[in-house]
Amino acid sequence: MDEELLNEEISVKEVLQAIFTKIWWIVASAAILALAVMTCTLLFIEPTYKGKTTLYIYDRTGESVSLNELTIGSQLISDFEVMAVSKPVLDRTVQKTGLNISQEQLLSNVTAEQVIGTRFLEITAKNTDPEQAAEIANALADSLVAVVTELMETSHCYIISRATVPEKPVGPNVVLYTVIAAFLGVMFSSAAVVILHFSDNTIKTAEDVKKRLGLVTLAEIPLDYLEAEVGKKSKKGKAARA
Repeated sequence: MDEELLNEEISVKEVLQAIFTKIWWIVASAAILALAVMTCTLLFIEPTYKGKTTLYIYDRTGESVSLNELTIGSQLISDFEVMAVSKPVLDRTVQKTGLNISQEQLLSNVTAEQVIGTRFLEITAKNTDPEQAAEIANALADSLVAVVTELMETSHCYIISRATVPEKPVGPNVVLYTVIAAFLGVMFSSAAVVILHFSDNTIKTAEDVKKRLGLVTLAEIPLDYLEAEVGKKSKKGKAARA
């Protein structure tokens, strides 16, 4: 019987019917999981803030700027992206901020990226403390300018916008986490319903008789009728004993 059940063809219609009959259970399961994830995110994950400092990169030797100098300035941006997260700059940043963090911890929370199509370099720092996020971004920018000046004996990067204390967190994304949890809740509960449906090998309808036993049903006796007949016989038996 079990082997025959495994070899049966599973139709899409039957799967959809199984899901539809338990739709409220599926929705409830998804809602509970989404609510649990949202609650845990709000209660146990600290908000993350981001500070951003912007620098302008170019190579200028005189009062006017030539085309060649503009080209060199564009090429310098890639070098400064790497230099911004180099050991000398990170070490100087740690010393400047006075924070009790390692170079690796600092590196995992800062980025230096070029604004596409421009010679602007954006330095960002993330931290659970909004004031520290702004402080780290500014300190990293200052350290980059200082290291560049020492190495090249001239400054090729200028800070044009310093980071201010952010008012709103950038993470965690509560809405995204909640939506993902609800989606996974629907998927897993639907899968559970389908598995339980096809694992149930009890015979309930005439169609089940034909599918599982290969027999044709000649007649059906309603369960209510059987229960009524059993009730009548029980009453007669009690009356006879009395």
